[in-house]
Amino acid sequence: MLPSVHCRTERVQRIDLAASQIEFDDGWGTLTRLHYDHVVIACGAESNLGIIPGMTEHAFGFKVMRDAIELRQHIVH
Repeated sequence: MLPSVHCRTERVQRIDLAASQIEFDDGWGTLTRLHYDHVVIACGAESNLGIIPGMTEHAFGFKVMRDAIELRQHIVH
């Protein structure tokens, strides 16, 4: 949908704002630097519903497509 946009998911260790670079673990234990024009940072890959009492029993996580489908099915039922 966005031909000039490249998306990556990495565990960022450091951000150098002045140089527009991020440093991340490449999965093999090596820190790799990557230049960026624009960067979007999103924290976490799992929903933590346990931080508010009662939320685990009554709320829906919403991180992946399957979560959206489950919420839709709940609403339809």
